[in-house]
Amino acid sequence: MPKPLIYSLCKISDTGSSDVVWMAGVCAGIAYTFGIPVWMVRLFFIVVGLVTGFVPLFVIYVLLAVLLPSLLCPDDFYEKTQGIEDNGD
Repeated sequence: MPKPLIYSLCKISDTGSSDVVWMAGVCAGIAYTFGIPVWMVRLFFIVVGLVTGFVPLFVIYVLLAVLLPSLLCPDDFYEKTQGIEDNGD
């Protein structure tokens, strides 16, 4: 039996691009796990923060940053999150 998707959650620690990992890499890890763009996860966090008053969301974010395992940027990160890889050109 395959593992539930929730057990695949991680934070992305080093992508070589500051556009992807802004703080702890939690949003990038969630985007990678679910295969959605990172900006959508960040927008979701902002909207939920505005609705709930940021404090509950801040606590959840800090817990995720502490508890989620760290993962170096996988080779398929940009393909899976529909991001554009910056080659430094």
